[in-house]
Amino acid sequence: MRSLAWVLIVCVSLAVACQSASARDEPCRAALSKMYPCVRERGCEPTISTPLCSTERIASAITTEDARARASELAGHEVHVRGRTMFTGGCTMTYCRDACCNRCGGVLGLVEKNGPRDPTKPIALRHLRCHGDDSAVCCPLPEGQEVITTGILERVDLKRPEYGELGLQLALSRVEVCRVP
Repeated sequence: MRSLAWVLIVCVSLAVACQSASARDEPCRAALSKMYPCVRERGCEPTISTPLCSTERIASAITTEDARARASELAGHEVHVRGRTMFTGGCTMTYCRDACCNRCGGVLGLVEKNGPRDPTKPIALRHLRCHGDDSAVCCPLPEGQEVITTGILERVDLKRPEYGELGLQLALSRVEVCRVP
């Protein structure tokens, strides 16, 4: 118990000393990064496995543009939407001397498969959350991967913080994902 208290005192003292040190003080930054490693150094959890899409699923999928255009008709129904994954969250903007003090979070979104025609209106993929810091953001699927998502199309409350600052209007819930070959 005594050694644990000693380690805690040393760590807190080092953190306080480094906070007041110059931003160029490399030993302090190195010590802090060992105590509080950035996401880039810690790495991301494994991504979810995505099977290849069947030819039937590919044939029945609609684009994100079609889903937006037919939202009134399709809301509340299961749909297959084809597109590329995109991080739709944001990061805090705190000024700090140490690396990785800002936190990032949000959900994956789906945009047109050939690039976002309107990058401010991706379809949110509920429950596929991303998190990270200044160094990296971890998402359950790689950003830019072409997929077909199957889920219930819903209209989204634009004031909910989990959807970032992009003004998302549609979301898919109960999502299943497959990769386009």
